[in-house]
Amino acid sequence: MNRALAVSLALLILGFLAPVTATARNPGLPLLEVNGLGPVSFGSPKAQVVASLQRSLGAPNARGVNTGCGPRFSEVAWHDLVVEFRHDRFTGYRYVDGGWPISTPGSPRDRVAAGRTTPHLETALGITLGSTLGALRRAYGSLRRSGASQWSATDGLTFGESPAGVDPTSPTSRITEIKLGTCGAF
Repeated sequence: MNRALAVSLALLILGFLAPVTATARNPGLPLLEVNGLGPVSFGSPKAQVVASLQRSLGAPNARGVNTGCGPRFSEVAWHDLVVEFRHDRFTGYRYVDGGWPISTPGSPRDRVAAGRTTPHLETALGITLGSTLGALRRAYGSLRRSGASQWSATDGLTFGESPAGVDPTSPTSRITEIKLGTCGAF
């Protein structure tokens, strides 16, 4: 074992290295994780989650009730990232191309910016919006079909792909949504 690797392992074991919460491509941005988003865990109070995410993502661009699921579910959006709360506790997130996925009366969808994906987030294994199904399979291995154009990884993350004109099992299909713990299948 070379000296640099030995020193890194020793520091990690002793707890001197910070846990990974972002990738080298996106330093400072939270990862899409199975226990939450970067530094915030599921079950945390809404005020704490929003304050923490604001430090890395800036001010939210929309807030509102998840009108598809009812008033006990509220959401805060940072463009393509929508964070969900049930009774003011962090319960899930939806990172979806185009932002807020519902357009029922009262939903703040029209306030979500269109254009390029923002913020640019990814999973710990490097999957993000626009990744291919082939890349998803290489990163996560075994996937289970969990909808017409959705795949679930063994860790619980669900990935949606664009079904428009493409075979939903094609390795070139693009990921258009990454979610976990959200109300509704829209």
